[in-house]
Amino acid sequence: MTLSTVVGTTSGGPAKGTAGTKAGGRASRFFRRTLLLLLAAALVISIGTVVTGLETAPPPLSTTEQARLDAGQRLLAVAGDLRHLASVETNSNNDDGGSAPLLAAASMLEEQAGLFPLQTTWPSGAAAPDPESGDGPGIRGSDARGPTPTNPPSREAGAPTLDGTLQRLASTSRFLLSASLEVDPGLARLLASVGASAFSQAALLHAAYPDTAQPVPWKSDVVDPPTECGRPGPENQDSQSSVPGGELPAEAQAVAAVVVSEYKLAFLYQAALPRTTGAQREAAAENYAAHRDLMEHWEELAADACVELPLRAPAYALPEGFLDEPWQGLVDAEGEAALALGDLVALGDGALRAAAASDLPGAAERIATMTGEPPLTPGLDLRESGNAVSPSGTSETAGAASSAPALKDGPQ
Repeated sequence: MTLSTVVGTTSGGPAKGTAGTKAGGRASRFFRRTLLLLLAAALVISIGTVVTGLETAPPPLSTTEQARLDAGQRLLAVAGDLRHLASVETNSNNDDGGSAPLLAAASMLEEQAGLFPLQTTWPSGAAAPDPESGDGPGIRGSDARGPTPTNPPSREAGAPTLDGTLQRLASTSRFLLSASLEVDPGLARLLASVGASAFSQAALLHAAYPDTAQPVPWKSDVVDPPTECGRPGPENQDSQSSVPGGELPAEAQAVAAVVVSEYKLAFLYQAALPRTTGAQREAAAENYAAHRDLMEHWEELAADACVELPLRAPAYALPEGFLDEPWQGLVDAEGEAALALGDLVALGDGALRAAAASDLPGAAERIATMTGEPPLTPGLDLRESGNAVSPSGTSETAGAASSAPALKDGPQ
């Protein structure tokens, strides 16, 4: 009797204590579990928001980056079409070397595309904006369509045609020149240079294939409002950028250099005309007339921009060896004048930059006609900038495929 009472009392007490302890433990575990779930949910939501934002809305390219990307794609696309046309010409029964100009142009376009090495990637691995959507953000509208993928020969719309490809080459030239007005100075000069070269290539190919349509040059519609000329006050002089050692702003010095280059070219052509004959004399007379017009045109632009020009000298020093090889001297002088235009593209703004970009294709075309080969980068000396590509470093096919008769082999 006593034993059962003791046992009952001993076994009953702990039973109540254990139930209370279990209930408290369950509540504690429930609280901790709920807190951990809430923290995990908050972490997942925050990470998910960041990842989704990177994948669905990558940051837009700047105008300069977009222009660089588009330039390389367009050049490679046209180069691919030219190579396709060259392969068709080579595989035809009448392989008479007609594919050489196409291969030369394709090689040069590929080399020029290598000057635009931008690779655009996003942190999340998302694709860049669709290049077919237009000419790129911030770039003035072009009559050319958006960039084409770099494998054009395998098109569903059909094989490229010669006339259509030359029109796309001219359209690429217009796009590059137009884009040069909207980007940073360094890229502006490169775009204008390659755009000018592309137009000279289109002109030479049209001369080689006269059944194709005449390439249409680019014309700028940028017009600066007229200004009243007057000497700036001290506060404006301090704010204007100028090159070391010069009193004029950099843009004004570049304009003056363009005008002086036209003065010198006109003088050199006058000196060379009596020393040339045949086709060279005809070309020299045509170029002399063109430079007379350009000289007056740039004098007017300088006056509109309130740039004081140096007086025109009655004579200019002839380059060394000019009297012995006047034609080569004229070619070199044309290259120097193109460099002056390139300087103004980089240092100028508004109508002055647009005017320089508009005149670069003409300079490139004159050089191409005189030498039989389009210049790689007219208005830009890559050797001075330390670039691995030099204007004379064209590919193996470039020298073998002049698309028009060269006028550099002596009097004719």
